[in-house]
Order: sequence, then structure tokens, then C-alpha cells
Amino acid sequence: MNYTHITPCGECCDGCAKRESGLCRGCIATDGRCEEWAASGRCPVFACCEVHGAAFCGLCSEFPCLRLPEMLHWRPDCIAELRAHAAAYRRWQEASP
Repeated sequence: MNYTHITPCGECCDGCAKRESGLCRGCIATDGRCEEWAASGRCPVFACCEVHGAAFCGLCSEFPCLRLPEMLHWRPDCIAELRAHAAAYRRWQEASP
């Protein structure tokens, strides 16, 4: 995974059909206002990571927080997934020159 493209919630838009077709630019390019979720306004996960200075939730000093399962309610395993992403990210960072 290219961790420079990981979103605050731990998704990666690389290879997404909607992104490749131009239907969605993703939250990173739109400052948390992803076209996919336009009716919701600015993504609360994106905003929270910005406040905490974390590239994604798994790297936040407060991870896992009590708000996370509520903010990512459609991903019941979000804490385990983000924990795994954080470990992989740290290994990726150590291996990068």
C-alpha cells in the first residue's frame, strides 16, 4: 500500500473505480469534502485527524478513541484495521530511505 495516499479513516483511493472515472476525487484532494459523501459535509474523521496532526486514525496519539466506532459505523472492524495499518505504516516508514 502507498501510505502517502491513505485517507484519515484508513481507506486508500488508489484503484477506486469512482476515482479513476473522475466521479470522485477523494477526501485528501478535497480537504475532507469527498464527492462520494457530499451530502454529509466535511468528513468528521478527516477533521479529527487534522486537529490531532495524524495522517490517519491509527497514528493518532488518542487512538483508539471512543468516537471512532461511531464515526466509522459502517466498518465494524475499524479499530483492528487501523491498528494493522499503523503497524504496516511504521514498517514502511522504517524501510523508506
